[in-house]
Amino acid sequence: RRTLGAITLTAALFSAPALAQPAIGERSPELGIEELLNAPEGAEATLDALHGKFVVLEFWATWCGPCIGAIPHLNGLHAAYKDRVVFISVTDEDRPAVEAFQENEPVIANWIGIDADRSLFDAYGVRGIPHTVVLDHNGRVVFRGGPHELSPERLDAFLDGERQTERRPQGDPNTSIRDRVLASFSGVTFAGRDPVQGLDQSPHLQFILRPAAVKDESVPQIAFKSGDRISALRIKRDSVIRHFYDVPASLLDLSGLEPSEAEYDLIVGGDFPIDDARRLALRAFDAEEHREIRTVRAYRLVLTGVSLRNTVPPMPGTDARAQFSDDETRYIDSQMTLDFLAETVTGWTGIPCENAIDSDERLKMDLTLPKRAGPEVIAARLEEAHGITLEPVEIQREVVVIRPARRDEADRPE
Repeated sequence: RRTLGAITLTAALFSAPALAQPAIGERSPELGIEELLNAPEGAEATLDALHGKFVVLEFWATWCGPCIGAIPHLNGLHAAYKDRVVFISVTDEDRPAVEAFQENEPVIANWIGIDADRSLFDAYGVRGIPHTVVLDHNGRVVFRGGPHELSPERLDAFLDGERQTERRPQGDPNTSIRDRVLASFSGVTFAGRDPVQGLDQSPHLQFILRPAAVKDESVPQIAFKSGDRISALRIKRDSVIRHFYDVPASLLDLSGLEPSEAEYDLIVGGDFPIDDARRLALRAFDAEEHREIRTVRAYRLVLTGVSLRNTVPPMPGTDARAQFSDDETRYIDSQMTLDFLAETVTGWTGIPCENAIDSDERLKMDLTLPKRAGPEVIAARLEEAHGITLEPVEIQREVVVIRPARRDEADRPE
């Protein structure tokens, strides 16, 4: 078997099939926004109509807490740059939901684009929100990231014709790795940076998989992920692999790999294609992916009585948050749908959960769970709060199997 060394890429290495999302420097797909709100009369959101202007696309939703938290920042940018930049907040929700949202603070100041068929979400491969894209005056992509990463200084650099701002070390380069790491993860944190190198931002393309730079507990285990960007230190091989698969833990089978306690650092930054990063990581571990249909354990949300408890009428927006302590976590959501509850239970248990309750009502959730709560505890708390339980079932699902890479006869040693 090979010994894993550091793998560092700052440029694309593959002639892979075209990706669904445009890369930095490529021309944007047509915007395809069905309807504009908050825009001047006669305004059009097309590449031709916006030619000569810089454009900031902000993918968001009325129910997304981080999206709402970014509105004041984006409103400030809009106020400062509205003569040179067109800001468009793109949502897949309908007009009534957006108009109801705009009746409360914070109010979005820039254009709002309705992308009801999600064609623009899909064209940009948006998997998580908020997500920000900047187009130059020729409609080319010059930035993708979080809204708070788009600072006035960075926007000035784009307007001045720079594709990538300078990468500057954070603080004194002679400081210890531990101090650089802790400094990088203090304050606002952005996934995709390499805190060991102490850079204030990641390159446009970056993939790093290396043996852990710090092998003792002077640096804590850290894993921070946002969309396809990842910064993780001192994580084990199985955790590295799990970062590339957005499936419940029970649908990712790593049992065929030899046990490993080695620790690694994983950084995927900028616009490095996540599918290519996954292939590189599997190759580094001499592993391969196989998919097969299996009968697996699952749960269904079902009522324990005749109706739900603690429900509220559907309203725009939501107050969703989690409060953590050493022994338990409190989950609060003022407008939780049952489908989202099923997804949340899947995350809590690592086992697929489906919603079998037909209801347009939403839950006013205030649920406290002990750390590492099992399905029985979760079911008991849900029954007490909302009259819901978890019904064990078996379903057919695709399972991702990670196994040792199979070598062709020509590759086998004599």
